[in-house]
Amino acid sequence: MSLAYEKELDLVELSEEKDVSVCKLMDFKKFLYKKRKQERRQKAHQKQGELKGIRLSIRIGENDLKVKARKAEKFLKENYKVKVELILKGREHLHVDLGFKLISDFISLLSNVEVDQEPQKKGNSIIAIVKSSSPIRRRRTTDNKPSFVQATNKKL
Repeated sequence: MSLAYEKELDLVELSEEKDVSVCKLMDFKKFLYKKRKQERRQKAHQKQGELKGIRLSIRIGENDLKVKARKAEKFLKENYKVKVELILKGREHLHVDLGFKLISDFISLLSNVEVDQEPQKKGNSIIAIVKSSSPIRRRRTTDNKPSFVQATNKKL
């Protein structure tokens, strides 16, 4: 305790066990700051597990299906997983086979995807999860000027 007081540090107990407790001399505020910073950094890299949803219906038109597929591809390019959900209403429960076919057709419209969770019936819906098979990395350009600005800066 006196050594910690002399060096103006805190005596921090790292682990408490039955027989031996481990303590360390350190600046406690600095320790908390580093710990919070590390937690923030870990939180920033958690985007890979996020999920976006696309809802379909058995009665969806062909063009509407293509529009939903384009939206799903946009999500996949942003490295989201896509949850494809087909809601069954009323007598549609009798035609579950059409629902599974529609979801497989929808997945076939998407490019560079792999099925993370096979289509399965849960309650009144059929759910499948797809993810991008090749993660897309965005490149940052070093020169952010448009080409017409670069052309006007040339010396004659």
